[in-house]
Amino acid sequence: MGKIIVSLDDQHEEQLRQIAAELHGNRKGSIKKTVEQAIDLLQAELSRLEAVRRQQATMARGLSFVCDHGVAYLRREDIYE
Repeated sequence: MGKIIVSLDDQHEEQLRQIAAELHGNRKGSIKKTVEQAIDLLQAELSRLEAVRRQQATMARGLSFVCDHGVAYLRREDIYE
């Protein structure tokens, strides 16, 4: 387990302490648990944003309606023969 020392301004420190108290009470380790949960949420959001970016890139490339033989499908019926 590593240690990180962080300096927060008074406003953010108070917010962190209030959030920790709401989530975990005023017990020992409540700030640690709150920070860990915040990191997990940020990581999940970053993963979601990366998935959105990949999906947007896929959509920008468009869909290909070309079969294995290099012939384009013109109608839906051509695909499901």
